Amino acid sequence: MFIVVVIISHFLLNRSSYDTKLYMTGASPKACRFSNINVDPVIILEYIISAVFAFFTSLGWKTFRHCFYRRKGRSKNTGDCSNPASGT
Repeated sequence: MFIVVVIISHFLLNRSSYDTKLYMTGASPKACRFSNINVDPVIILEYIISAVFAFFTSLGWKTFRHCFYRRKGRSKNTGDCSNPASGT
C-alpha cells in the first residue's frame, strides 16, 4: 500500500499540472489569481489529500501499536497479529 501511495504522490507532484498550481498557490495566492488560477479548489483539494494521508497513517500506526502490544502480551484483545508467546 505504501508503494501505491508513493506512486500516486509522485504522479500528482511531478507529472501533472496540479503540481504547478500547488506550488504557485503556496508561493503567492495573489499572483495565482492574476494568472487566472482558481486558488480555492487547489487549497481545498490539498486539505483533502492531507486528511486522507493522515487517516491512513493513523490506521497504520494503530495496527502497529496493536501488533506490538499483542506480541508483548499486554493486550488481551484478539486480533490478526500472531503472538509468539501463545503460539498462534
